[in-house]
Order: sequence, then C-alpha cells, then structure tokens
Amino acid sequence: MVDLEILPLFCVGPLRIGSDTRAVHDVLGACEHRADRIADGGCLTDFWLGGRFQVHYAGEARRVALIEVSLDPRVVPRLFGMPLFARKASHLMRQLASYASVPMDIREGGIQCICASLELALGRTGADDSYFSTVAVGGWGHFSGRAQTQGR
Repeated sequence: MVDLEILPLFCVGPLRIGSDTRAVHDVLGACEHRADRIADGGCLTDFWLGGRFQVHYAGEARRVALIEVSLDPRVVPRLFGMPLFARKASHLMRQLASYASVPMDIREGGIQCICASLELALGRTGADDSYFSTVAVGGWGHFSGRAQTQGR
C-alpha cells in the first residue's frame, strides 16, 4: 500500500503539478494506457492502476494540469494527514473546513465537493454514498477559474 500525501496546488505524493510527461513516467513508469484528445481541444491523459490513477496534461508543453486518484486498495490519498476514502464524507468535510478554513461547494446533486481555494475536488458515485471514492488535484485556476481572471 502506498500513501500519497496531497499538497494542494503542488503535488500528489511525488507527482508535481506542472511536471512534464517524462518526469511523471520517471516516477510511475510507463503508463498502461494513453488517451490523446489534444487535437479535439481536450487533453492528454495517462492511466495507471487500471484507470484508477490518472494524470492529465495540458498545453503544447504537456504539463501536468490535474491528477485524479480513485478508490484502490493499493493507494491511500491523504490530505492534512487524513485518509480521504476511509472517513465518512460528512465527517471529512467538517474536518477539512475546520483544519483549512476552506469553503466547500457541493455540486451535481451531492456527488461532487469542490474546494476551489485548494483546487481540489472530492467525488462519490452517488449522493447517498457515505464515502468519497475519487479525488482530483489541479493547478492554479483549475477549479476556481482564477487563472483566467488573474492572468496566470
């Protein structure tokens, strides 16, 4: 089992936001699958762990823009030391709000929780699921939209 400490806006474990594909592959090895949708206005995405670990790259330089981790027994994503998928969603949201004093925006009928100031999203498969099963960590402006409004 691998613990991946999340430092919002910076990294997920050893993977840094803004790294190039070579740096990611140096850490994780060759990806299992790659989806290249850049020509269609999308992004390049590399997949590991049967798709439960995804790295999305943006721009011509193909730099890490978003890292997504889904529930897998081999990986434990942590934020402020808390295992994100092992705590009830309601409890985790209260703890995050108290530790980081961050507002949470609940979207998509309770399926997604966005912490825009941390550029972080937590998701679950259904609004009545007790636990989150995905986490996405983006670079500056990914969830907040600040990159466009502040010229970054």
